[in-house]
Amino acid sequence: DGLVSTLTLWVYLVDGGALHELLRGDVVLLGMGTLSRMRADVLVGERALVCRELGVTWPLYTEADIGQQALLGLTDETSIGPLPDEPTIAERLKDWQWPQVHVEMKPTAVPPARRDPYPCRDIERKAMHMLVNQLERDDFIETISADRVRTEDVWVVPAFIVEKHCAEPQPSIEDLSDENAQKHFRLVVDERPINEGCKPLPSTWEGYQVSFIKCLESIGSNSWFASLDIKNAYFCLQYHPSVQRYFAFSYLDENNNVHYALHKRMIMGWTHSASYWCYALRRLLDLAVPEILTHMVTYMDDCLIWHPDRSTCEKMLRLVLYAIRAAGAEAPPHKVKGPCRELEFLGMRLGPDGYAVAEHTVEGLRSALRERPTTLRGLRVKLGLMQFCKTLWSP
Repeated sequence: DGLVSTLTLWVYLVDGGALHELLRGDVVLLGMGTLSRMRADVLVGERALVCRELGVTWPLYTEADIGQQALLGLTDETSIGPLPDEPTIAERLKDWQWPQVHVEMKPTAVPPARRDPYPCRDIERKAMHMLVNQLERDDFIETISADRVRTEDVWVVPAFIVEKHCAEPQPSIEDLSDENAQKHFRLVVDERPINEGCKPLPSTWEGYQVSFIKCLESIGSNSWFASLDIKNAYFCLQYHPSVQRYFAFSYLDENNNVHYALHKRMIMGWTHSASYWCYALRRLLDLAVPEILTHMVTYMDDCLIWHPDRSTCEKMLRLVLYAIRAAGAEAPPHKVKGPCRELEFLGMRLGPDGYAVAEHTVEGLRSALRERPTTLRGLRVKLGLMQFCKTLWSP
């Protein structure tokens, strides 16, 4: 436009970790090709960038120049306001209740024909009975009679046992206990009938369940990281009494007798469990610690917190843990990690240079894909793993 403009240009020499953060702001990235066309030289000793094409010399700064870091966003002290204290969080949560879970069935849905549990070995029957008893002690389920199943129009599906991958050798049936049964076996309920019979949720639920890729893209680099895992997350939510009858199952005791139980808490195999949990967790965090949400991401029961300042990251972790435990959920201490510069989250290694697939994740995928599938289910598992690999490397 013919007008003369004056501007001030700050030139920084940064490492890869800072670069990821800088690209979020108003930054011009000068690569080697651009510097060559500008006939520019980086004079580290003189702390200057000489541009012969423009006939100018700019002073050169580094990340160590604390006074100038705020100009480029290397430190972001204003992005998060004052953090609440624990009494404030307790006051915010004084009336908190986890939302109850509702189910809306299709008009043509009918109860599935009752089936006995799948046949299993003696040790699996004993483990099944132990796991059901533990769920009942924790008030997650309620055992019911066969008469109640018939008179109350209860939906019953079969339960079965699968073995967990465990480094310890599997105990004998005589040595099986409540503790090692949970280490070596998992109780699974076939919820396909209820999944086919219930209506889909409205599209407004979709925003609460963030995809894996969006989680990774929202994580700030050049930060301190901390993470935690919520134990038995889905069991925090209760089914409304009017819909509990849809979630019964049959199981076997040690003597091969058939029994029935009713889930009072939300289970993993139900099609809407993930949506309900993500919605409930977001409500909790939005009420208890809204100041932290800009530096936090959640993926199902995994939570990640980050901040450029270590002490702030540590404080945010402590406050999130307090909020989750105050709401009645459990975050085991051995699943709490950080703050640290490098941390594994969702099979990825986070660090100063961004994120990459963790080495043990790669090795696990190689091991799983090494053998050819021999069954249709095995083929589906391999295809699922390949899709997961595509997700991991697509960023």
